[in-house]
Amino acid sequence: MARGALAGSRHARAAPVALAIVDGSVGVVVAPHGRLSTVIVFKISGRIGEMDVIADPARLSQLHLADLQV
Repeated sequence: MARGALAGSRHARAAPVALAIVDGSVGVVVAPHGRLSTVIVFKISGRIGEMDVIADPARLSQLHLADLQV
């Protein structure tokens, strides 16, 4: 399902997005022109219970990000 949601945003004007592990949780990273602008972290317990949208540069610089291979 996440692949389908991300696939629709890959047209020319959309910001590049990628699935990632963010501080140990699944998330989506938005990095137009290679510059990190937004991270969405999902808290999951059987289903998505909470989403944390992070756009503050100070908070973004403190996140530990890793590629999520799907």
